[in-house]
Amino acid sequence: MQEICRLLDIDKQHTSFYHPETNAVAERFHGTLNSIMGDVVSENQKDWDICLPYILAAYQASTHLSTEYTLNFLMFAREVRATADLVFEIPAEKSPSSYDDYSVEIEDRMKQAYCFVREYLGITAERIKRRYDLRVRPQQFRRGQWVLYYNPRKFQGRQHKLQRKFSLIIRELPPVNYMIQKSKRSPPFVADVDKLKLYKGETFPSPG
Repeated sequence: MQEICRLLDIDKQHTSFYHPETNAVAERFHGTLNSIMGDVVSENQKDWDICLPYILAAYQASTHLSTEYTLNFLMFAREVRATADLVFEIPAEKSPSSYDDYSVEIEDRMKQAYCFVREYLGITAERIKRRYDLRVRPQQFRRGQWVLYYNPRKFQGRQHKLQRKFSLIIRELPPVNYMIQKSKRSPPFVADVDKLKLYKGETFPSPG
């Protein structure tokens, strides 16, 4: 896989532990997909696999605000003809005179589209970064500090309000991760700094 990434000039990056927000693009797509699925599937939700191909086809044919292109065009250098195009007799693209002309035209389309997308994505990323920096407040913790760990999981038979939410920092994993432990008997685990908050109680919780 490393060799494939090198040949395709792909900069592969790994997310931090238990922090799915790092996969911003993938998580945003999952949110959009789930939202559309909720409007399309039946009440018993048993036909989701039948609806999925049509939802993805519509998604891939939609112009994205971040690129100003459809996914179909960026993949095939042309728009895919749908059933609606045939019904409303929308004219198709002019057929190329030869295979060589078609190859040259596709190459030019790809270069022009990808050049524009890279430039536009850079501008979009800078705008998102400026918005994020306005509200972000970086936090730093030290070994031995008690922190509150954000864990919204619900367990059957337990009240969420009564669950222990504080943990002890036992190791720093810079720049954004910490190893914490809820008690001496529980196994330590790694948490992202965004899920931690300094414990400001008057008495420290018992480590046992």
